[in-house]
Amino acid sequence: MEHLTVDVEGAPIEVLAWGDHGRPGLLLVHGARAHAHWWVGVAPLLAREYRVASVSLSGMGGSGWRDHYDTNLEIEELFAAARVAGLHEGPVQPVFVAHSFGAKAASLAAEARGGEIAGAILVDTSVAPTELTFPTINPPRIWPDLPAILGRFRLAPPEPSDHPYILDDVARAGVVETEDGRWRWRFDPYFWDKVSYDSSWRAIGAPLCPLAFIYGETSRIVTPERLAQQIRHAPAGTPFIGVPAAGHHIMLEQPIALVAAIRAIAAGWHGAAATPVYMTISEGEMA
Repeated sequence: MEHLTVDVEGAPIEVLAWGDHGRPGLLLVHGARAHAHWWVGVAPLLAREYRVASVSLSGMGGSGWRDHYDTNLEIEELFAAARVAGLHEGPVQPVFVAHSFGAKAASLAAEARGGEIAGAILVDTSVAPTELTFPTINPPRIWPDLPAILGRFRLAPPEPSDHPYILDDVARAGVVETEDGRWRWRFDPYFWDKVSYDSSWRAIGAPLCPLAFIYGETSRIVTPERLAQQIRHAPAGTPFIGVPAAGHHIMLEQPIALVAAIRAIAAGWHGAAATPVYMTISEGEMA
């Protein structure tokens, strides 16, 4: 895994990258209060056939904080991350894959600059006529040591996962030690007080590139009502793929199924440019 940084309007933006340069590109975008490491259970598998990058939006993860956040800045961060990771070096335009809150910026990028990407895959997103709102966060709480803060890590909404090693990596990458030896979360606690956004509902109805939707069949975010709204509003023929036994955090709950869905969609958009990976398993490995 490569650790990269790119400056966008005065803020350093954290980018992780996997895979060989020159392959078709995939940019992975996290959800609210998350970070680039949320994709570590998925990215190495995708990197077998793609050049893959994962970005931490400003105010989250290892990226810098701002006095003000907005969608236009986040769109610039997505394309800057794609450039610094070399996702445009392949034979085709890259695909953006965005989870939850991150799908807002990705869908607006598809509307405003869709000619620069092959398509956008929106993963369990709340994009709807009336979108979810987030509460103001209180001043950051400080924990005395690493075990204490890791013990407070929770998924929101709360959901089970059969992959504790992925959850552990995500939790550890989301905390930072303070100067006095205590610990805090890495996201800007005042993010929701400093952010302004355009609605992305309009964007999914008239993108300049293909869209696809992946959702968890037991998700608390993509309810049957919200899914029906998205299907009606998206362009005719837009793929909607449900992942069985997955809630909102599909990359943590069903990473293999998510990889399969992303591969299938991206290969369709990239055509022959994406070379399938064929693997042979010996009897010894199976044993």
